[in-house]
Amino acid sequence: EQSEFFYTCSITNISSAIFDVPFTVVPRWTTLDGTNVFGIEREIAVNDNNNKRWTTEKLGANGLGGSKLLQLATEKDADQMMSYVIEAYNPDDQTNPYVIVIDGGNTKDAAYLSWLLTTKYDGHVDAWFITHAHGDHYGALLEMLNDNQIGDGEQQISIDKLYYNFPDNITHSEGTQNFINAGSNNSHMKDKVSEQEMGTTYTYGRVDIKILSDCDEYYGVLYPENAAGDQNNASIVMLAEFDDGINSTENTEVLFLGDMGRGGETYLMKQINECNVDLTGVAVQM
Repeated sequence: EQSEFFYTCSITNISSAIFDVPFTVVPRWTTLDGTNVFGIEREIAVNDNNNKRWTTEKLGANGLGGSKLLQLATEKDADQMMSYVIEAYNPDDQTNPYVIVIDGGNTKDAAYLSWLLTTKYDGHVDAWFITHAHGDHYGALLEMLNDNQIGDGEQQISIDKLYYNFPDNITHSEGTQNFINAGSNNSHMKDKVSEQEMGTTYTYGRVDIKILSDCDEYYGVLYPENAAGDQNNASIVMLAEFDDGINSTENTEVLFLGDMGRGGETYLMKQINECNVDLTGVAVQM
């Protein structure tokens, strides 16, 4: 679906081949009036021990106040997915970050994500946000739950809080119901699953995550019969504000749209009136 604000950009698929040397790419979009919009520089490198691709995002001189944003590449060639990891630091502690995961990708992305969380972050996630009920967003976490990788054990990944908010009163797909059941049946996740609510702000160190959408409200407006409409438009939209620690006017704001399409975008903009952001994670289905 074409966005009201951008039209389709060219995407170069990067295969899962092992790269000999790190390299960088800069994504580019074109607005409807023909203006080129350049994204932030993406560094792609290789972990020598595991032969895994390592993808990070860099925001230039002003940075993210010491915090970091990682966008993970898909492990499934030529397939869509969404997976971000945020390292959020306290002003007085640059060694022990809060770890925030947004989505996580498909089931085939689980192995690398699990390796990353275990190796780089000692197997601990402070908050995991799922934007909406599609397998290319919750699939990796479902695979980790089914494989008994989530828990309090020495070789497991612990999650302090899991946030998702899927539309009520509709029949979910088998995969989505499996995800809901897997979280409910995992003893580690007991009392750790919550719904994101519009207007709520979650603070982790120097990073504030603001929930701009409420799927129940949007879904009810777009699909008043509670029919199984386009669940992309039920995506939870989040605004992450990275405090640079020096001047609040230099803070960096990153908008995560999930897969919200044109109908959801239009309704969202009417509700929030204005949203000034430095970087937008564009939906897979624009």
